[in-house]
Amino acid sequence: MKTFLKAVCRKTGKKFGLEVEKISGVPVITNFVDLSEDAFNMLEPQYSVDPHIETGRNLIPCKYCRSRKFGNCSCNKKKKSCSASDRYDFQCVYCDEMEIDYSGAKGDTGSIYNKVNLTNLPASAFDKHGNPQGDQFDLAKDGSLKGYRVVILNCCSQYLTTDFSIRVLRKKGFEVVVYTEKNLPSEQTLKGLLNDNKTQCWLISGHRVNLPNSLINVIIDAYKAGHGLYIWGDNDPWYADANAILERTHGIKLYGDIPGAMVVSIQSRAGGPGIIANHPISTGIINFYEGVTVSVVPCKNGLRALVYGSAGNIVTAYDDSNKTRLLVDGGFTRLYVDTDKAGTDRYVVNAAVWLANLERFGYRSLPKF
Repeated sequence: MKTFLKAVCRKTGKKFGLEVEKISGVPVITNFVDLSEDAFNMLEPQYSVDPHIETGRNLIPCKYCRSRKFGNCSCNKKKKSCSASDRYDFQCVYCDEMEIDYSGAKGDTGSIYNKVNLTNLPASAFDKHGNPQGDQFDLAKDGSLKGYRVVILNCCSQYLTTDFSIRVLRKKGFEVVVYTEKNLPSEQTLKGLLNDNKTQCWLISGHRVNLPNSLINVIIDAYKAGHGLYIWGDNDPWYADANAILERTHGIKLYGDIPGAMVVSIQSRAGGPGIIANHPISTGIINFYEGVTVSVVPCKNGLRALVYGSAGNIVTAYDDSNKTRLLVDGGFTRLYVDTDKAGTDRYVVNAAVWLANLERFGYRSLPKF
């Protein structure tokens, strides 16, 4: 029994094909070839495999470390200078810049999204904050994200519990896995979780850096591979973990201690207070609680404003360049102070749905080969 998969080099964008065969009941890679753009786009994966599937004995291992694991080898010296114009090299199969691409197996992503129309709604349709009531006004339908996962690294657990986030995320189908600064996952555990294309990572920052470099590296690698990343900070000094990552991904730091505690609306003028209109995350939101005291998100190097606070500062920003998805937030207090304030439930689930990056990875759940 055989199946065929697609692989992409994250550094050069080169396209490859994998022939996978079961030998003694174990799936292994039995061939690795370069593909033209047309051939790559025509290939429709029918199965998924483990992220670091091994090559079969008919193929040579990595000539540097003798590894047989796909996309798991950082010792390939050639990758430091490789380019899209390089000749085909079988050794690329082991390079850690390589990832399996399940695109072409998207299914109907439209089937998970609600068709939200806020015109001509009666007054009884709105809650006390002026937002339409009912899960049918969220970005996605209840239960539609079953099989998807949110990993939360809560480095502020002494003040902020994640019970609120778990409750609202589960209604969409998300599995929620929570770690605290007192019980962080190992590098191998976090890497295993984030290797799954259906997994995103949320970091809630502490007032000092809790994350070791090994976990920061795993988070950044997963983000660069397209996995959604939400970085939550708050007023000074509650952005230490956030800045440890943001300095490396975007060359920025959260800063400041800005009074908030206001409800803002859909933005009515450029640069004015409010959440921007026509972004998927703002679906079904008319009024939005900004948080108590917040930090400022500098918008540069790909980051764009999503929420402006009542003081004119940028509270939340996003980056969806290069098929990646990132949210940066200076107001994690809206998750645990006055959580019944305007729009918070809907905002949290909309953010998680957007961060799932279905348009990159596809929505269809492929059976394991």
